[in-house]
Amino acid sequence: MKNLDLLDSWFNVKLSDHQKKKLESEFINTVDDHITLKDLKDIEETFKRIDTKNKLTMLKELDSKEKSRPTIVPITSSKYILVAASVLLILGFSWLFMNEDNNNSLYTEFHEPYSSIANKRSMDSQKNSLDQAYEYYLSGDYQLAEEHFAEVQNDTAQFYRALSLMEINEHQRSIDVMIGIQNISENYPIQFYKGLSYLKLNDIKAATKEFREVPKVQTYYFKRAAALLKKIQ
Repeated sequence: MKNLDLLDSWFNVKLSDHQKKKLESEFINTVDDHITLKDLKDIEETFKRIDTKNKLTMLKELDSKEKSRPTIVPITSSKYILVAASVLLILGFSWLFMNEDNNNSLYTEFHEPYSSIANKRSMDSQKNSLDQAYEYYLSGDYQLAEEHFAEVQNDTAQFYRALSLMEINEHQRSIDVMIGIQNISENYPIQFYKGLSYLKLNDIKAATKEFREVPKVQTYYFKRAAALLKKIQ
């Protein structure tokens, strides 16, 4: 198991400079390897956010299974590294899918349609479009609501347009609309809902930024944003 121990130490930065250079040199000089040292280092970076305490155990189990197969070709040290890279790649895809599932679960847990309807009749020329848009929104017909809100050029209507887009799973378009909203009361939870859309798109960095900017005056959404931040950090 010496090579596996060395490999595990390499990933966990436990090797001396001499040992590290020796292992890397051995890998680089192996002609039949199709995975480069840079690939392994890129994989290593991907897994800094994952609990790796069982990594060596998994590699040893895989090594044991490999040795139990009938073969006349011995497993070389380079093969250990290829096996390790394969395992890590598989785990990497699994982590990405699990991360996406987690984000979807959080979105489902914290998302709820915004239902506070106010200032429905701002201008006579917009009266019919706004009334109809709000009716469609409250009835759950978000596609038609979005189309009618799009006809009304004020920030409140555009906020509801963005919310309607969220409900039909058009999260990037929803974000784009909300980014264009400049003059809306801070009583409207635009940062919270924008953060949810970023979360749905798996953009944790942007989602975190929005949740942190939810103003305290929005007591309900401020508390929900704080709860969300604890779960995504």
